[in-house]
Amino acid sequence: VTQSNVAALNIQEKMDVFRIQSVRVGMQLRPEELLSQRYFKESLEPQEIRTLERLALEDDESARSMLPPLLTKAAKRCPVVVMTCISSGNMALLGGQLNFSRVLLDE
Repeated sequence: VTQSNVAALNIQEKMDVFRIQSVRVGMQLRPEELLSQRYFKESLEPQEIRTLERLALEDDESARSMLPPLLTKAAKRCPVVVMTCISSGNMALLGGQLNFSRVLLDE
């Protein structure tokens, strides 16, 4: 785990402690990491959660192609999005459709 991943995790977990709705997204995250986030799960439909649970059990790298639409959906639905600096440049992840009123960069 890189330092930036740890920093993003710490920020997201602290926001969760204070009940600030936030999701941590990034292509490097495993399904079980996404499922451990309360607000990430709340932003998805039950069927999508079941898909993630299945992916977590299978540990199939080819199934990672199913993650980007779920990550994008969660990012669009949650008021605070936490990601690493490298993930923020992934146009496929955010789709270039999201606008943010504030950005916190911890690097």
